[in-house]
Amino acid sequence: MRRVLAICLLFILGLTLSQAIFFAQSTKGEDTTLVKTIQIHQTSNPPKIDGKLDDPCWKECQELSDFVQFDPKNGEAPTEKTSVWMCYDENNLYIAFYCYDSEPKKVTAHIARRDYASNDDVVCVILDTFNDKRFSYWFALNPYGIQGDFVGDGNGQDETWDAIWHSNGNRTADGWTGEMAIPFKSLRFSTQKEQTWGINLLRLIRRKGEQIFYTKFPREDPMLDHSAKLTGLKDIKRGYHFEFLPYSTFRSEKKIETREKNKFDSGLDVKYGLTSNLTLDFTLNPDFGQIESDQDQINLSPYETYFREKRPFFLERSDIFGSRLNLFYSRRIVDPIEGLKLTGKIDKYTIGLIQAVDEVPEAPDKRFHVFKLKRDVFKLGHIAFMGTSLDTKDDYSRAINLGGYFPFKNIYTLTLGGAKVFNKGVETDDWAYYLEFERWPDKGFNFRLEYNDVERNFMPKTGYIRRTDYREFESWFAYQFRPKGFGLKTVNPGAGIYYTSNHSGTMTYQGIIPEINLSFVKNVFLSFGFGREKERPQVVGDSGLIWSDQIYENDFFYINFNRSSYGFLDGGFSFNQGETYVYKDNYTRTEPGTYRSFSLWAIVKPLVNLELETNVSHQSQYQNDFKDRIYNIWIIDNWVKYQITKDIFTRIFFESNLDSHQHQVNFLVGYNYRPGSYLYLAYNEQRDNSAGRFWLKNRVLMLKATYLWSI
Repeated sequence: MRRVLAICLLFILGLTLSQAIFFAQSTKGEDTTLVKTIQIHQTSNPPKIDGKLDDPCWKECQELSDFVQFDPKNGEAPTEKTSVWMCYDENNLYIAFYCYDSEPKKVTAHIARRDYASNDDVVCVILDTFNDKRFSYWFALNPYGIQGDFVGDGNGQDETWDAIWHSNGNRTADGWTGEMAIPFKSLRFSTQKEQTWGINLLRLIRRKGEQIFYTKFPREDPMLDHSAKLTGLKDIKRGYHFEFLPYSTFRSEKKIETREKNKFDSGLDVKYGLTSNLTLDFTLNPDFGQIESDQDQINLSPYETYFREKRPFFLERSDIFGSRLNLFYSRRIVDPIEGLKLTGKIDKYTIGLIQAVDEVPEAPDKRFHVFKLKRDVFKLGHIAFMGTSLDTKDDYSRAINLGGYFPFKNIYTLTLGGAKVFNKGVETDDWAYYLEFERWPDKGFNFRLEYNDVERNFMPKTGYIRRTDYREFESWFAYQFRPKGFGLKTVNPGAGIYYTSNHSGTMTYQGIIPEINLSFVKNVFLSFGFGREKERPQVVGDSGLIWSDQIYENDFFYINFNRSSYGFLDGGFSFNQGETYVYKDNYTRTEPGTYRSFSLWAIVKPLVNLELETNVSHQSQYQNDFKDRIYNIWIIDNWVKYQITKDIFTRIFFESNLDSHQHQVNFLVGYNYRPGSYLYLAYNEQRDNSAGRFWLKNRVLMLKATYLWSI
């Protein structure tokens, strides 16, 4: 009970502090005299979406061309002119862009898959359809009309969201053009007869590192606070939002020392808009199988490896189900036989619900339930409750979390909360708490103060908890400069100070790490630092992970470099070296050692539709001051990505782990034959050459077809 009261008191404190500061700054009032207004008109002659801008309707529209730089020279005039026109009919919103360029041959543009052209020159329309400065839709395209879209809630964004809309682009002698047609049924908005939306327009000139918006605002301000007003939308209707997506697959699999197995399967996904802002997803015999394998990772610790989610059902609106303590790790659901998901927003409440049944061979099925309820408070803050549950015939694991996020004055954030786990047979030491206070202005002094407390039995079986039994204090202090010379964008020198103990009061980690971070105008980043740390590792004992009796004092340094101007050649590297401890005898004990690690990556784009990428990761551990090598791990990843047309792509992935002698190849061909509908041919093969021969471990051939009906 005392813990519940403590969490409630922390919430009251956070609410009181945020409310006091929020209302103190609100008394100044908003200056609405500088808000731009766009008056849009309805057309009876909609444009043909071909990227050529020769349709009569564009001549009737208001030209929007008074853009302003956001970065690198905030508030100044852009180096290139941009013009935009907008109109609508009863079904769609239409936008046309003309991006003038004094060096048109240097425009960065590639033919790529959907959502994979964000590193080119792009234009984007940002729609705040409820005009509440909290939620927005982003629709972007590059000079070839390749689409990218996502939704944002002011605190983050969900890039897995995909809408059905139409676009095209065209390169010209003095720049490039783009056209969009966004169906109203792909958006959510109020039921008012006449609408006023928030809107902004964005252009990225990639080679210059230049971002320009239609409205002017400081870097540290929320963008939606400075949206223009889009008026003139009358009698628009969203209509039904019903998607019917059946699929069929053929899978042929051969594993080592087993006969080849062939399997035909089919299933159905249904998406239905219950209201204008609430969506229900239901799947019957879902296709949750992956058509690409997980990449190998270097893990020299006794902790579980974390794998990124790739399955569409769990990816879509995954931002709703995230939590500070990772209470829901969707990869725990391995082979679900059905699933249901409800997501959306009602007034100030965001709702998320997932229910799935995981089929477990020769064991009772696992039933997963996840619930999230988030309420907006103040300007961009929220309070959230989350609950998870995993039930089988003989066991259960449940967890609850109450947390809050309170930003104020545009540069401060306060985050706090607590959680409890209910596992069968466990009644004590199953709580966790967190508190973070941060200041991050565009220029000047910045810091982060953080406290995390995780008790020994805080182990939700629906989540991912790397370690338990610790109290952690973290702090970061720095000063950010914005110099005007040497091609620099920001210079941020600082230092982190860290201390961790277990619940018996024994120190388990302490360290101080000075570093400096540099960012350059043309998308070049450099950081380097060094540090000294004392650490007491966790080792495997009879009852699980326990704290070792040994303490290691280590010195280390690192450097990271990244160039992403997205021309012919991009790449980067990182290098780390220092003292450490080496796990021995299946992680049951440790000995002093040293380590050296580096990674190198490069992307070459010899053609607008061809991309070659390589990534080399290496880590070695030694004893006796780099003399006796214990581990020497090399992982080499290679991709060949070839976009045959805008709708047909191929990708080949090769991976070799030279330490474990594991090798895999993945070949994928995809055809987007109509919006939302795909054909896939995938081939995966894994081999082992630890005995001197490349023995087949696993081989999978899969054909998949989907067809989308949308109303």
